[in-house]
Amino acid sequence: QNRYFFLILITLFCTLLTTLISVVHMFFISKYVSLRRLRNNLYYIAALNPVCSITCLFAMIMPRNLAFLQGVIVTYQMIVLRISIDVLFNISGGRRLLSDQLKAVKEDIKYQAFPFCCFPCMPTAAPSVRNIRKLENVISQTCVIRVVLQVADVCVMRELGDTHNWWFVCSYAFSAITMMVALYISCVIANLNRDSANKFRYNYLFYMVNISQILYTSQRTVFTGIKYLLLGAERVSLIDYDYFEETYCLMVVYSAEVAAMPCRYDIDSHASWSILHV
Repeated sequence: QNRYFFLILITLFCTLLTTLISVVHMFFISKYVSLRRLRNNLYYIAALNPVCSITCLFAMIMPRNLAFLQGVIVTYQMIVLRISIDVLFNISGGRRLLSDQLKAVKEDIKYQAFPFCCFPCMPTAAPSVRNIRKLENVISQTCVIRVVLQVADVCVMRELGDTHNWWFVCSYAFSAITMMVALYISCVIANLNRDSANKFRYNYLFYMVNISQILYTSQRTVFTGIKYLLLGAERVSLIDYDYFEETYCLMVVYSAEVAAMPCRYDIDSHASWSILHV
């Protein structure tokens, strides 16, 4: 239909714009970042928006493969979240150096981070390398769990032919919980070296990765919930053409947000990235 074709054109324009911006980012990353490991990690982060936007475009063209393509978006978002933490350690000089710096200024690991930043009663922990690795492991485990859930969603949908099953309710809920846990722990880690990392504009990278996940997960839940309320659970199915309208709306909105997202990968040319050690 004409309206679907118009929505696809909008998504295509947003995808081209996002891809162009990402190419420019990658050019400046290759020009100014001399540390190879850090440069490779920044490439993954710079590719987040175009990968998500291109996947949204494919989901609109092939809506019956929505479950698989949603898994692609979520998987890449979780990978980039883990990589963003590695970038922080690259900037800080590694876990050992970060731990020594925190001990030198007598600063503990504070669990008073988003979304619990308004709770001063949150506990603290010693800034040891072991505790920092524990936080890393929590993020890695939540990433693996969320990817496994997406793969299981695809398998169950292919087996049953629709989404009329309690599994998807539990999967959506548990996926949202694991995402919140990963975001919370990542905020705890990001606060460990906020002042030094922000000199390299790390805050732009970190918030962009987190906002991207929050927008996609929350909007997918909202659009699906609205469809359930309007049509009822019996009529909402991945093999029902009425379900496609929700898919188009979600993908258009998310691709437009990704294109308009104020993410900046500009690396300060005066910063000496080459002296960083991992």
